[in-house]
Amino acid sequence: VKELAPIEDLRLRSVVQLLSKLREYGPHPRHVALLALTLWESFRRVHRLPPETRHLLHYAALLHDVGAVLSFDNHAEHSAYMIRNGNLRGLSAQEVEIVACVARYHAKGRPGKEDRNYRGLPRPWRAAVQWLAALLRIAEGLDRSHYQLIRSVRVVRRGSRFAILVTARRDAQLELWAARRRTGLLAELLGTRKAPAPVGVRLDPARSKS
Repeated sequence: VKELAPIEDLRLRSVVQLLSKLREYGPHPRHVALLALTLWESFRRVHRLPPETRHLLHYAALLHDVGAVLSFDNHAEHSAYMIRNGNLRGLSAQEVEIVACVARYHAKGRPGKEDRNYRGLPRPWRAAVQWLAALLRIAEGLDRSHYQLIRSVRVVRRGSRFAILVTARRDAQLELWAARRRTGLLAELLGTRKAPAPVGVRLDPARSKS
């Protein structure tokens, strides 16, 4: 496919080919991936995940909504199924499962041992799935309208609390609302559940654009 030729990385090219076959390679998954990777970098001193997880988060972010071609209801579960059966070249079976699990929990729920696919992963990778899913669900919330209203994100830490500051193109109340609703898993992973507001999402007044 001509448009995919410049993608030299076999794994990323395989992900994009699957998206293109399903006609899902639009601005929304690309923007969510950008936001998710920014959050990964911003929290890297806290999550301390291996660098390879950044790539796996990238693939999961691009593929998180592919299940919607089957049905929007329970589309996260459908996305996981399609990732497992999407012939993603260059990824090991374990890497495919990690990507599938992250996509599976991008919207709601928490990875747990009742999920046999998640349970089958080695313990360090189960922890990685939780972190990646927590970051992806916030990133997806920040493009809830699919209009890419959030220009950028940055994370500020004050003691045990974190603030995710966003720069918006115009009114982005839906995005802020959706992202705030999705901070629970990240708050738990940060170990600050007892704090009144361990993770906050808000506009950055100094940088917001109308």
